[in-house]
Amino acid sequence: MTALVGVLNIRGAAIAADSAVTITRANDRKIANSANKMLRLSSSQPVSVMICGYLDFLGTPWDIIIRRYRQKRDKVSLPTVQAYVDDFFSYMVSEKKLFSDFYEKDFLRRSLILYFEELRDKVSYVDMEEDDKDTIIRAFRTEIKKSIASNAKLGKCPMFENYTLEQFAEKTSSIIDKYINVQKFDVSSCPFEVYLSIRDDLMAGLMSYVTTRSEKEGTTLVFTGYGEEEDYPTLISARVNDGFDERVGFHITDEDIVHVSPDKPVAICPFAQTDIMYSLLTGATPVFHEVACERGSRMFMDFAKNLREKVCGEENDDDFSYILQKVQYSDLSRSFEKYDKKITSQSSKKWLKTLRNYDLQDMAQLAENLVAITSLERHMKFRDEGVGGPVDLAIITKNHGFTWLSRKSWYHHVDVGGRYGKFGV
Repeated sequence: MTALVGVLNIRGAAIAADSAVTITRANDRKIANSANKMLRLSSSQPVSVMICGYLDFLGTPWDIIIRRYRQKRDKVSLPTVQAYVDDFFSYMVSEKKLFSDFYEKDFLRRSLILYFEELRDKVSYVDMEEDDKDTIIRAFRTEIKKSIASNAKLGKCPMFENYTLEQFAEKTSSIIDKYINVQKFDVSSCPFEVYLSIRDDLMAGLMSYVTTRSEKEGTTLVFTGYGEEEDYPTLISARVNDGFDERVGFHITDEDIVHVSPDKPVAICPFAQTDIMYSLLTGATPVFHEVACERGSRMFMDFAKNLREKVCGEENDDDFSYILQKVQYSDLSRSFEKYDKKITSQSSKKWLKTLRNYDLQDMAQLAENLVAITSLERHMKFRDEGVGGPVDLAIITKNHGFTWLSRKSWYHHVDVGGRYGKFGV
């Protein structure tokens, strides 16, 4: 549970992050307000990383990985933020200890369970005759083929593009076999013979499931700052879904890369729990259209009914009913959606137009307040306060580098260049 934001213009970037983290143990969970979600990636160049989602990679906290990278690669100056992103993930692959065999197997085991549950929900074999095993097998194979085809359209994560099924089988055969053997004793499961028959299909489907560029739960790393050759700030968000076999399951799309330039001088980039931020920036919550369309449908049907009664009375006017039937609600919905997009677009443009003239102080205040207002909304409602705690705030510029404006820390020794002692980040 997180709220992060980056505010960029030609002068620099302001980044802000809350401190709330949700800790789960079985069916229990706890929210703490002490997470470090913003760190410097380099001291030689002003590049930072913000973390949202899972705070660890295969059991190793992200802040430890980032600090290790900074320690080992701190003297290296790279030309662009994209080069730092590539170098960071290459470094992760070189650190063999990050790929713990225990956590890799745990990740693959959990992924297998989730994947099979999705298949089982789609097959609905409980409605089939128990002795009709061939029908159930065909149904599972059909759904697996559909999932593989769907994932193929998304494409594989870069580090898995040349990864083969034979390599995957070496890593997962024992995991799949153990899972299948457990089902033998599960009376609520489908027939055991079905598992045996679809084993190879299941392995191919699982490989597609864990190596594709999907939006499954995971971590988003937000890199912000300047490479050595960049005059304007860049923000790149990378989606990471763990990894295995000394490969990191990350991907970046074109929409995840924001380059500020004279042609595109401003950007506001919220992440994670963005509903309140978008409400402020666009004038409507993301669910506004859905709710409005649902209620609009009821209003239209009530209006048509009342209109028919008032115009036709007790008589059944077929011509009038025919006219009403030609007015489809889907047409009204599309019209509303077009109008909704126009309103939100105009509101966003006003913000971006104003942001062009913001100085660093204004940008920092906007970034901090966008996170703080999300935290306030969660506090005011009867729900988990998944956004909260101190707001960490920093400014990144080409000339002055990375500078903390607000930073929670239990150890402030010496403030040197915006860094708080050994425990500063």
